[in-house]
Amino acid sequence: MATYRAIAASEVDADSPVTATLVSALAENPIAIAEGAAGAPRIKYLAGTVGSLLFGTGPDAGYGAVVAGSTLKPSGAIHSVSNLGSFTGAFIEGAAQAGSWQCLGVRNIAGFAGTGTPVLPATLWQRLA
Repeated sequence: MATYRAIAASEVDADSPVTATLVSALAENPIAIAEGAAGAPRIKYLAGTVGSLLFGTGPDAGYGAVVAGSTLKPSGAIHSVSNLGSFTGAFIEGAAQAGSWQCLGVRNIAGFAGTGTPVLPATLWQRLA
């Protein structure tokens, strides 16, 4: 694991020399941040972490419902037009998630019944734990 070292403003002003210590920090700090090293700034909301958002498909759920991540899969949106009319839905692209997630929209397949087209409604979710 890389070590994070704060870089002082005095090390990077126009009159400061470029030192091996500074170059080392410039090289290691991005790695240390990505690895979550002690003292390093945290990257907020990496995909799948608590607080992150997911556009995905899962069980029918109303706004505010909480579901297990194992029932959710990331998805993308698709819109197609045919002689039967317009169709909007989702396609699944990814693995089930961990933790618990709150529905920030509505995911209800019943509203698409009888369209003759297989649909996978998707909505926005936020990870709680």
